Amino acid sequence: LTRWYAQSMLLKLKLNPQQYGKAGAPPDFAPTPASLMREMLCRLGPAFVKIGQALSSRPDLLPPAYLMEFEQLQDRIPPFPNDQAFQVLEAELGVSVSTLFSSFSPEPVAAASLGQVYRAKLRGSPGQPDMDVAVKVQRPGVAQS
Repeated sequence: LTRWYAQSMLLKLKLNPQQYGKAGAPPDFAPTPASLMREMLCRLGPAFVKIGQALSSRPDLLPPAYLMEFEQLQDRIPPFPNDQAFQVLEAELGVSVSTLFSSFSPEPVAAASLGQVYRAKLRGSPGQPDMDVAVKVQRPGVAQS
């Protein structure tokens, strides 16, 4: 039943199951229905990732294969592109990143369902040293979902 459900959801959403799968996987790799569902939840956005996270702790609702896949949604969410992150940050702050920060990590140090975190140095006021900070950037579309 769960295999049928995963496949029917992909068809309803007009998603090609061949788009899903492990990067760098051998050509004979066949994604499981559970991995397809996990990747579909990631593509659908933060609200769906949160649903998957909640389901990952419900062995009374899902079989073990789905629990193992959905557990990855707890701490292994792929980051969104840096250019989007910097656009969000600059729109929220009203100034460029380089104006506020003397350095900013080129890649996030962590990514989660609602955002990702960068390491940065906040410019100090005259005579004050720059301060190490963590900058959390909200995922685009979080407010809409």
